[in-house]
Amino acid sequence: MVGQTPIVQATGARFSLNMLSAVNAQGNFRFMTVDGRVTAMVFRDFLSRLITGADHKIFLIVDGHPVHKARRARTFVDDNADRIELFFLPPYAPEQNPDEPTWAHVKAKIAKATVQTKEGLKDEIHRVMCRLQKTPAIVASFFRAPTCKYATS
Repeated sequence: MVGQTPIVQATGARFSLNMLSAVNAQGNFRFMTVDGRVTAMVFRDFLSRLITGADHKIFLIVDGHPVHKARRARTFVDDNADRIELFFLPPYAPEQNPDEPTWAHVKAKIAKATVQTKEGLKDEIHRVMCRLQKTPAIVASFFRAPTCKYATS
């Protein structure tokens, strides 16, 4: 699964970062934060990071976000068809995306923190996401939702 979500901290001043992440039913979690818009080039870079060092083909389930369908992303996937393949969720089906609880988990942890700067927000996000990477049982639990069990077979 892969997805992206903005993370916003409101402490009087508003600032945000975008997060791209990929999870699997074994509890593996990969992420990347982006200061600014998530473009097709950013998504392509994320895909490139995912396949780097992978010892098997990656089957990635994505939603219908325009960057997932952009020519740059399609070309990259076509050029690396032996290493990665994309599958698209139906439109308007966020409940079928196990990445959604990942983002909810991260946002809940971030909401408890009081950061005053964008750099502080970025540091806190990285701290929370690195901790999540070290707890694969939590990530694997996101696949137990009835609407996400399809991704475990």
